[in-house]
Amino acid sequence: MKIGSIGEVETKTSIGKTFSVDGKTIYPVIQTSTLSGEGGKTVFAVWISPVAVVVVERTRRQVISLTDKAVTLDQLLETIPALKEKIATVPKRRSKPKKKGLLGD
Repeated sequence: MKIGSIGEVETKTSIGKTFSVDGKTIYPVIQTSTLSGEGGKTVFAVWISPVAVVVVERTRRQVISLTDKAVTLDQLLETIPALKEKIATVPKRRSKPKKKGLLGD
């Protein structure tokens, strides 16, 4: 988006630093906006805003919006193709075998 003679604002949506807690993998989704001079040679300002958090568990994937706008996983996957690859690499835990009683039942 061009802003007068100053230059333009470029906005990108990306994945922040991924971390895991209690068997859940958390993917923060952030939006970075950069205001640069004409030709992109000079950067005047940078804004980083949290957008959503994607929580991936063994059997479930959930998106928690951090803005007043609802967002779906499909929308994020369309905007951030790398997210699909990252989610696919989350290992699925095997279920533990059931313990048998003393009599083998």
